[in-house]
Amino acid sequence: DRGELIGGFSDDGIVACYLLQARDPIFWPDDPLGAAFYVHKLVVGRTAAGRGWPRLLLDWASREASTHGVSYLRLDTLSCEPLPGIYAALGFKAVGKPKFVAGRMHLLMERAC
Repeated sequence: DRGELIGGFSDDGIVACYLLQARDPIFWPDDPLGAAFYVHKLVVGRTAAGRGWPRLLLDWASREASTHGVSYLRLDTLSCEPLPGIYAALGFKAVGKPKFVAGRMHLLMERAC
């Protein structure tokens, strides 16, 4: 499953986006299909920073997951701050042990939809 690229738009055009997938075989290989939706590569343009785009986009993903009977949003992030703190403020909690992938330590996080 390659997923869907989800965008956030304002009057200025696209200002934020992320990849939403139904599977993540690299970081969550044991999850059965339908266990969660997986968020990757969340980015916000500098001109839109501080306007709440991550919350808006992730809340949309939670609603979309719920309509498909999926209970969790999951993601991986670099284990160094500030990223884990940003995601924690958006309702994500660390789960399992960090994973060393592609030369970097990644923290696995999830939140209920």
